[in-house]
Amino acid sequence: LRTGEMSLAAGGHEDVFVLFGDGRLDQPLPTGPALGLLATAPFTEHVFTLKNATTLILATDGITEAFNADGGMYGVSRLQALLSGAAGQTAATLGQNIEADIAEFVGDHPQSDDLTFLVLRYLP
Repeated sequence: LRTGEMSLAAGGHEDVFVLFGDGRLDQPLPTGPALGLLATAPFTEHVFTLKNATTLILATDGITEAFNADGGMYGVSRLQALLSGAAGQTAATLGQNIEADIAEFVGDHPQSDDLTFLVLRYLP
């Protein structure tokens, strides 16, 4: 916690987003094979350092693959657009905004997958 150093490995999950205090959005991890799918799958550890007021956003594919009544998918680009305008928001506010945007997009269409995400803001 003192250094902000993060160590992550991609195990088939969706992109990890890092939102910097200046509004820049980055996706620092390449995707990897699904965890447990292959007995000898290589998983590369990626180490990076979070700076003050940096926000880390992790989401399952249920977020980007949420469907509306017309069969449209929420998508990575819509999530990126929402995150790009979120600099300076608290983790709680950003989480509420993600949840509200998905709800607005999906409307009354039944949920087809989990809607799981985690927002962490680094404030040393």
